[in-house]
Amino acid sequence: MDARHQLRKQVRTELKLRQFIYRAILVMVLAYFGVWLLSGDTGLLRYFDLRETREAVREDVDSLEGRNAELRASVERMRQNDFYVEKHAREEFGMAGKGEIIFLYPEPSR
Repeated sequence: MDARHQLRKQVRTELKLRQFIYRAILVMVLAYFGVWLLSGDTGLLRYFDLRETREAVREDVDSLEGRNAELRASVERMRQNDFYVEKHAREEFGMAGKGEIIFLYPEPSR
């Protein structure tokens, strides 16, 4: 009976050790996949970073589309009305009409 008891104890110990090894391997595999999911080129952190970048690019595109619409409207006004061409030339390039004189004043020093 003592030999049987010893054998059962040894079998239980080996089963516990085997279960411990399986659980340790499972924990390591899960930890590896957890780290892989969070980091790396395809991880969640990279995904969230790319989402933020996408939103910033979308905002830039929206802003540029608005500016483009303004410029198209300005070009169309200049095509249809000479007044806008003259106004733009005066304001942006400092040009003058026939018989006009432009006076330039230096900016005051600070």
